[in-house]
Amino acid sequence: MRYEDTELPVVLDVGQIISFHYFEYVKDFQGVGESHDFWEFVYVDYGEIWIQADEERILLCSQEGYLHRPGQYHNIYAAGVFASVFIFSFRSRSHSLRHLECRRHPVSRWGKDALAVLLRTGKEFLEEPYDDFGQEKLRWKPDVPETAGQLLKNRIENFLLLLLQESREDAQDTADRHYQEPRGRETVEKVTGILSENLYGSIALEQVAGQSALSQSYIEKIFKKHLGTTVMDYYHRLKIARARELISEEELTFTEIGDKLGYGSIHNFSRVFKKYTGMTPSGYQKTVQSKGLL
Repeated sequence: MRYEDTELPVVLDVGQIISFHYFEYVKDFQGVGESHDFWEFVYVDYGEIWIQADEERILLCSQEGYLHRPGQYHNIYAAGVFASVFIFSFRSRSHSLRHLECRRHPVSRWGKDALAVLLRTGKEFLEEPYDDFGQEKLRWKPDVPETAGQLLKNRIENFLLLLLQESREDAQDTADRHYQEPRGRETVEKVTGILSENLYGSIALEQVAGQSALSQSYIEKIFKKHLGTTVMDYYHRLKIARARELISEEELTFTEIGDKLGYGSIHNFSRVFKKYTGMTPSGYQKTVQSKGLL
């Protein structure tokens, strides 16, 4: 048999990583605007933030990202709610990134999985802190394996390639979605508005459908498509984001916060809080105090 090579073209290549951050912003946070000669990706894990991109202000919601191009003036502002944000910046000469630059990107479940792996890899190999605004150089932890750099590089490239693939698939479907897409975005905005108005208390999917005059199945389909999650999962994420803000303010007890957000008992509140944050309310409070977020 005569075997032939199959070329593996390089579509996207990351040369160097510049910064790696996970920030938690209180509701009145305002950043310092800057521009630089490398790429920067901003992803909202919880809550909402405003970003400045040159002359434009853009609201980024939970599970949405934005890629700032080199040389673009940018900044971050709180949107009046507590928010957690993952930011990494890098150098690349790949022209394919032009298809992703200066756009709001809803991140799919596959993209979120890739980001989670990237975040874990960075925390495994890079020195803390991850929330230092003034950090100018990343430092490797002692005794990291020789594979660390390439693994981190591959994790970043993997996420960006997924984003690029999904972006191009969306572009191919633009004609078919000419009338449907605006309605989909409007549905997301309408439903998230209803959920936000009902943070204090509770609301079921059936009630959301009634208030929005849309079917439950259609709402769930649109949420899966645009946000990669269910309506009730998003609702609980909003509640827990608000709970984190209230805990950081240290004005209410955990029982009062759970009751205020409609969880009924401290046990139920603690269970849901741990599900979405990986820690108990008291454990989170200690983390906030140690980071000096207030």
